Formats: sequence, structure tokens, C-alpha cells
Amino acid sequence: MTLSRSDIEQRAQQVLWNAGAITAPVDIVKVVASLGASLHEQQFEDHVSGVLAIQGGAKHILINKNHHSNRKRFTAAHECGHLVLHHVQGDGLFIDKQMQLYKRVGVPSGPEYTSQDSTTTPTQEREANLFASAVLMPAPLLTQAIQRLDHDLDEDDMLTLANAFGVSPTAMSIRLQNLGLLSIKPLDEF
Repeated sequence: MTLSRSDIEQRAQQVLWNAGAITAPVDIVKVVASLGASLHEQQFEDHVSGVLAIQGGAKHILINKNHHSNRKRFTAAHECGHLVLHHVQGDGLFIDKQMQLYKRVGVPSGPEYTSQDSTTTPTQEREANLFASAVLMPAPLLTQAIQRLDHDLDEDDMLTLANAFGVSPTAMSIRLQNLGLLSIKPLDEF
């Protein structure tokens, strides 16, 4: 079942509200704990970003300790997305590889998803990314931050927002575009 963007946004807002994590930068450790999970930094091969492991009721989110702090935050929020959106009951394992964290390519029957070590689908990855963005960059907080500007959003503002929310400038740009708060000018307008 594919979830709508608005449903994912609502679920993320509810998680933030339940966690009491409604300021920027969002306290992802608090969010993870509010979901009854434990957060661990582990030594992984560089291509593994994170793992959600659920066994016997214990929920563990493991993130690659060698990745940048912004990436670790996004990975933890992404794994929360799998927990909230995709885990139904019982034991479960979700493994996210670095190449898959921001954008998985190919088709559902492609080798990226049918190999033995693939534990998620393209739809689940997109949904977990949307959830992570909504958790780390809540729409109400972003809208307020942009409304406080007395000019059009520029590159310096993007960096300032990214730093304030503890995310990469790329993640911030994508989130603002998805929310309709940033439009990209055609090349002939530069």
C-alpha cells in the first residue's frame, strides 16, 4: 500500500508531537526513544547507512558511525520512517545502503531490489525518505523560518536553514522544493 505525502506528513507531525520534539534542530534521539527504540552507532561498510532491527519486541536503529553527523541524523529519521510506516508486527529487518538512502533507482523487479540483501522496496524507501524529511524539517517550522526573511530565499539562507535544522543543504533544498517553498528558476533566467 502506497501512502500519500499528506498521510506521511501527518504521521511525522504526530511522532514529533508525541516526542515533544517540536523545535529545530529536531532532537532525533528523543524521537527514536519516543518510538520505543534504541539508537546505536556501529561500524559498517561505507555503503551501509543504517539498519532497523526488531526482534522479540526490542527495536534497534543502527547508524553508520563513520558518516557525517547530518547524514546520521537523516539515517536515524529514515529508519524511524520504516518503523512507523512499514513495520506491522513481529520481527523485522530493514537495511539501507548509502546509494539507496536519498534515491533508489531502477524498477521494483530490478537487481537493486531482488538481490538477497535487499530488504525494502523502492516505494518503502521513498516513503521513509519523505518521513525523515518531514521529521527533521517540519513544514510548520520551515514556513515560519522563511516568513521571517525579508527577502527571497538565497544561497546563504539555504545554508543557514540547513545548519539550523541539522541537515545537508541538498536535503534542505529538496524539502523546500517538495513543500513549494522554493522554486528553481529555468536556466535562461540566470
